[in-house]
Order: sequence, then structure tokens, then C-alpha cells
Amino acid sequence: MITDTTFFTNEPGHTLLDRFKKTLTHIGSSFPESALLKVNKSLVREGKKLRYPKSLRIKMFRTIIDEIKKHKSGIDIALCKEQPEIWKALSLGMKGLSCNCVN
Repeated sequence: MITDTTFFTNEPGHTLLDRFKKTLTHIGSSFPESALLKVNKSLVREGKKLRYPKSLRIKMFRTIIDEIKKHKSGIDIALCKEQPEIWKALSLGMKGLSCNCVN
């Protein structure tokens, strides 16, 4: 049984964010051309959030939704943390859906 809880602690230097930053530093020194390091450059600020540009989010969501519907048509799909214009661009209805993130 694994008992390492360091990954889940809030102690300074051992938080999930701290571990992520250390990992990125390691990747950067070992693999300076890694695509993981270039992701940040495509992000745009929307309010207090950094997000992928709307056009890219729509393209990603469209691909995911199409794959889901190949396996189960008629399923309700919700993008609860997304803006209404993204829902509209993807032809998603906003009525009667509940958020899976908080339920």
C-alpha cells in the first residue's frame, strides 16, 4: 500500500502547484523544445482566468462532443464553467442541465 501523502499536502514547497513547477523546470532543462512548455504561450486572459482562445476551445469541445455522441447519442452534455457563447457555438442547450462539477 502506498502511504506517500506528500503529493496532497499544503506544506510550503510541497503543494501540487510547487510540484508542478518543479516538474516543468525539469522538463525545461531536459527537453527545452517540449510542447508542454509551449502550451502557456497560446493562453489568453479572460477576466481572472487564463484560457485557450475561444476558437480553439470550440474546436476542442466539438471534437470531444462528436466522439461522445458516436458512442451514445442523445446524451446531455454540459460545459458548466464555459461562457454562453461557447455553448451556442456548439449548439448546446442550456436549459434543464445541472453542473456535474458540483453534483
